[in-house]
Amino acid sequence: MKNNALIIFGGTGDLAYRKLFPALYDLYIFDKLEKNFYIIGIGRRDYTNEDYRSIIKDWVKNFSRRAYDEEKFEKFCLSIFYYKLHFMELEEYKNLYNYFNEMNLSNNLIYYYAVSPEFFEHITDGLAKHSDILKESKIIVEKPFGKDLESAQRLNLIFKKYLDYKNIYYIDHYLGKEMLLNIMTIRFFNTMFNGVWNNEFIDNVQINVFESIGVETRGGYYDKSGAIADMLQNHIFQILSIVAMNEPDTFSSSDIKDAQIDIFKKLRKINSKDIDDYMVLGQYDGYTKEKNVNPNSKTETYVAMKIFIDNERWKDVPFYVRTGKKLHSREMSIIIQFKPTTHTSKMLAQNYGNGDLQQIAENNILEIKIQPEEGINLRFNIKKPGTSDDIDVANLNYCQSCDAQNSINSPWSYERLLEACMNSNRTLFSRWEQIELSWKYMNEVMDNYRKYSNKLYVYEQGSKGPAQAEKIIGKDGRKWI
Repeated sequence: MKNNALIIFGGTGDLAYRKLFPALYDLYIFDKLEKNFYIIGIGRRDYTNEDYRSIIKDWVKNFSRRAYDEEKFEKFCLSIFYYKLHFMELEEYKNLYNYFNEMNLSNNLIYYYAVSPEFFEHITDGLAKHSDILKESKIIVEKPFGKDLESAQRLNLIFKKYLDYKNIYYIDHYLGKEMLLNIMTIRFFNTMFNGVWNNEFIDNVQINVFESIGVETRGGYYDKSGAIADMLQNHIFQILSIVAMNEPDTFSSSDIKDAQIDIFKKLRKINSKDIDDYMVLGQYDGYTKEKNVNPNSKTETYVAMKIFIDNERWKDVPFYVRTGKKLHSREMSIIIQFKPTTHTSKMLAQNYGNGDLQQIAENNILEIKIQPEEGINLRFNIKKPGTSDDIDVANLNYCQSCDAQNSINSPWSYERLLEACMNSNRTLFSRWEQIELSWKYMNEVMDNYRKYSNKLYVYEQGSKGPAQAEKIIGKDGRKWI
């Protein structure tokens, strides 16, 4: 009987150690790996199988969601192997193919590209050159998929040359996060939200992905990508499309992706000369002194944008998105700001200078927290107890991650995504059209930005980003929550 396997290119990298192996260990603990399933890490270091397993052990201890069990880990280790390969040397792939034969591997393999995008083309050519093993196999491709539209299209053509489309899995680990998956349930299975998820009731939507850390050891990679390719074009645009999409005909993978793609098609073009009113780029102070970063780098570590969707549901509703490194906090959240009631609006018109009244108008908020805390917070107005008619604010909180049982039972992103790929479930993976449309939009935006602005604002570490970003949302009389 042939053995199935997951082949990890970049098997000695941070992603493999920190995310993939702990996720695979959890799948093993929950008996979700086949009995004849191998895991082969491929890297350039001189490791034996024993060396490799010993290194993995410490990472699994620290990052698995299940308590470490020595006996179970030793059994898990029996399925882990290491193979040394120089990715750029095409002739070495012939020996890799022979190794697969020695391991009695089937042609139904999963190749995980846990490497920099610059290796994608070479690995694919190497695998395809010496055998037909790609024809029945799957590949999982990590973001960023290309650094712009042209590079993304070139990579896609290479993949299509050797693989069936259904076997290409463009991974975005944010799509495996519990609360992000919960957005569709919140929207489509609650009348109180489903009926008001439109421009008649929603004033604006904010999507924030803040990081308190810098580039750390990823300076060489990050300096070639920046915040737009690393976060905005993939993670944030995926979140935006899930928040904004119309209700799909069914909740099949195909219908959900169609609904998301329709949003990308409706993104409003930005008038070239008004680009500074819609986008601000920044770079944290000290970035150019980071390891492996060009001392003269103009790479952005922060981006804020105002985006409009030209369809009936979202006509003239701004979507504000922000992401950056070395900011004041680590958090990821989606904020739905509802419009003030007619009565509140009339009062505001008569007493616009009343700060309390302005706050009352902004108190209707649904916040979906994705990390580090998972849950939702609904904020609304309520009368203060007593004889006065003063208005107070109330918060209804649901913290999913606060429940220890939920934390144990809820799979982490990579665990969920690896299992989905093994089961040929594409729901949690991006479709090529999504990648292409988002890059087309961002290419045009960046061409305009370079031509009509090209500003890069330096911001202090630990701040909320460049002050100029506040002007984007400030023009609409709103403030960041």
